[in-house]
Amino acid sequence: MNKKKMLTTGLAVALAVLLLIGGGTFAYLQSNSNDVKNSFKANKVMVDLKETTGQDYDMIPGTSQEKDPTVTVDATVDAYVYVEVTDATEGLVDYAIADGWKALPGFDGVYYREVAKADAAQTFGVLKDNKVTYSKALENSDMLDADGTLKDGVELTFKAYAIQQKGFDDAVAAYKQVPAEAGTAADVEEAVKAGKAVELTDDVTVKAQILGDENVNIDLNGKTMTVNGSYTEVADGESLVLENGTVNWLNQGTSPVAIQMKTGSTAKLKNITSDLGNNCILVTDGTEGATLDIIDSKLT
Repeated sequence: MNKKKMLTTGLAVALAVLLLIGGGTFAYLQSNSNDVKNSFKANKVMVDLKETTGQDYDMIPGTSQEKDPTVTVDATVDAYVYVEVTDATEGLVDYAIADGWKALPGFDGVYYREVAKADAAQTFGVLKDNKVTYSKALENSDMLDADGTLKDGVELTFKAYAIQQKGFDDAVAAYKQVPAEAGTAADVEEAVKAGKAVELTDDVTVKAQILGDENVNIDLNGKTMTVNGSYTEVADGESLVLENGTVNWLNQGTSPVAIQMKTGSTAKLKNITSDLGNNCILVTDGTEGATLDIIDSKLT
C-alpha cells in the first residue's frame, strides 16, 4: 500500500471515529417527566366610601335629613371591612349604624363586617335608613358656644378600610394591621397603645418610652420622627419596626442608649436615616435571642 493510499485510509478511519463520537446514537439509562405547570391566581381587596347627599347639613330640631355614606367592596377573597366613625357632633346629631355592622371590641367608633368574595362589587350602607336626625329637645343654648357664637366644627366623619380575612385570627387582629394615620404625637401614642400599625402624615416628636410598647410598627412615610426622653426598651418577646423616613434620637443626656434590646426581642430599621445622638443600640450581657435587622439604612 503506498503512502497516499495509507493516508486516505487513515483519514477515513479517523472521520468514522469522529462521526461515531459526535453524531452517533447511544442508549443510556435515562428518563424524563412530564411538565408540572403551576398557575397562581392574582387577588384583590379594594374598598371605597362615597356619599350622594353632600357634606353640608342644617341642624334643625325635630327634623331629619338624608345622609348615605356607602361602602363599596370589590374583593376576590373573603375580607374584613371596617368603618371608623369620628363623632365630633357633641350629641347634636342622632344616628344609628345600619344592620350588618358590628362594633369592633376594644375600639370605640369602629364597626366591621365580614364580606364574602364575589365576582362583582358589593355595596353596604353605613347609617340605618340613610339618615341623621335632630332632637326636638335641642335649644338655642345647645347651638351656641359660651361666648354666644354659633358652634363650629360640628362634624361626623367616616373612613372605610378592608383587609383579607385569611391569615388573621379574627377581625381585631386584622384591624391592628391596618395603619392608623398619625400627624401628632398624641395620634402616634393613641395608635400604639391600641396595638395598631402607624403611618405618619407629618413630622412628629414622640417620647422614647412609647416606642417600647407592645409590637410597635411605624411607617414614617418619608417624614421625620424625633424621639425625646430617656431610651426605648424593646421588652422581652416584643418588636419594634421603623421604616421609610428619618429618626433622630434626643435623650437629653439621660442615657447613652437609644434602643435597648431585651430577651427574644426584635428591632428592624428599614430604609431609615437616623442620628442616634451619640447613643447606641444596646444588647446587654445575658440577653438571649434578640434580633436586630438594619436594612438599607444609614445610622450616625
